[in-house]
Amino acid sequence: MQPNTNQNPRVITDDGYRTQRSVPPALKGGILVAGILAMVLLFSYDPTGSGSEQPMVSPPPIIQQAEEEPPISDPWFVWSRVDIDTSHPYLESLVATESGFAFLANPAPAQSGTRLWFSADGTDWSSTLVQASLFGLVPDGDGLVGFGGRSATYLSQPEWAPTRSTSLPGWITTGYGSGRSGLAVGAGGIVVQTLARDIFMSTEGSIFESVDELLLPAAQSLPEGECRPPNAGSPDLLPLVATDNGFVTLIPTKNDLPYDTWPVCEPRAWMTDAVGTWTPVTDANPFGPGAFVYDLSWHDGRLVAVGGVDPNSPVVWESTDAAVWQAAPLATPLPEVEYELRNVESGPAGWIVLGSAAEPRRSLGWVSTDASCWHPVPEAVSGRMAAVGSDRIVVADRIGQQTVLWVGVPTALSRDGVTDTAGCATVGSRRTPGF
Repeated sequence: MQPNTNQNPRVITDDGYRTQRSVPPALKGGILVAGILAMVLLFSYDPTGSGSEQPMVSPPPIIQQAEEEPPISDPWFVWSRVDIDTSHPYLESLVATESGFAFLANPAPAQSGTRLWFSADGTDWSSTLVQASLFGLVPDGDGLVGFGGRSATYLSQPEWAPTRSTSLPGWITTGYGSGRSGLAVGAGGIVVQTLARDIFMSTEGSIFESVDELLLPAAQSLPEGECRPPNAGSPDLLPLVATDNGFVTLIPTKNDLPYDTWPVCEPRAWMTDAVGTWTPVTDANPFGPGAFVYDLSWHDGRLVAVGGVDPNSPVVWESTDAAVWQAAPLATPLPEVEYELRNVESGPAGWIVLGSAAEPRRSLGWVSTDASCWHPVPEAVSGRMAAVGSDRIVVADRIGQQTVLWVGVPTALSRDGVTDTAGCATVGSRRTPGF
């Protein structure tokens, strides 16, 4: 790590952010001692002189200075680290809206509601306490929809105040393994999933009907070695995304457990039409024998799925019609190291795939601007969730009470397009959208 030469380090607290100038170490020590003595005198002072016990005054909130690190550059992105002391142990639902980013942090025990953090650029963050118990967030144009239990709360700018709420037909949460939301909002309406395998849909946002046409396979005994991901499946939600023309989901064609799992085994795609009717795109699994899919994302007419075909063969698939899927090779795969691809996110700034290596245990990531040519992110950039905005990508993780963010801004190469010397597709190229 290079020495910190920044004289105005950013300080981010629950009330937003501010900057303060550096203080020499010797002076810092004197200020600290003086502050402690002042607080001892304050709490021991008895204005009545009676010696009776006085009510304890809550000390001011602790402001923790984020450790500054110089930006990390590669030919495709410039990555900057931002640390936020959220003082909450859980980070949920990092999402991008049309005007910025947001995520949830579980409230402190003495608080009610849920703390929502938001930023226009992924670097300067503020927070507000939403008076609702929220498990997750999904974007809705320039707004947000928070969900928890049997209700959805619509939030709007500038302070993300609740504007209305909607009752939901089932208990909505996030997936155990995937962390994906049980709520999807798009041009085709709203889709609700529960961990009990119930799926509901509303085309106008308030009246829900059960989706019975999605054919979920019954539990069956699979032959040894057939569709076996590196980790055992857990109860979860189906990969489901909203596109410009409706919703797309992946339904497993094989399953050896009495619930939907993460990942889905040898799936095929289903889509909604103009009136919200679900139909299968293909009659069989188009990903190949033994394939399993962890996650699915859509942007600009193309779908990307991540998973593998066996524990030693992670795969990124790309499609423009949900029927034919092409495997996209990852640049510089780790030699002789087992790794998995778990998450994929997309938006106007491009695509990002997140995964993890087994030995040594660490996070991995790849970025792309066309969903065909992928470049690894720097090793220091790690996280378990990401969001892609209009002109940048944010990757998030937790270290203790700290929320650690990496903000990636595309360079001129990834914005303007160049031919990759490794032989993959033209970076920055735009093919004809499929749907």
